[in-house]
Amino acid sequence: MPDEIDRVSEQWFFLQLAAIIRARIERGEYEPGTLLPREPHFMQHYGVSRGTVRKAAEELARSGHIRRIKGRGNLVLPPQDWH
Repeated sequence: MPDEIDRVSEQWFFLQLAAIIRARIERGEYEPGTLLPREPHFMQHYGVSRGTVRKAAEELARSGHIRRIKGRGNLVLPPQDWH
């Protein structure tokens, strides 16, 4: 999985970003019990909008990789919570 957004792909940016972050979680780069970096980090690093980052986070929450905590951020969940 490349660690960048493919701007010519037909796949939505938020799905690409979710796949990148999911792969990093599964490789242990973001450990369970820690918060993901804030939205501005992903916006700057990947050159995407806040809406794209939020949709990616929603996708990761649906798959059980993170839990969105209002006012705190996105908590990385352990593998047993992933679907």
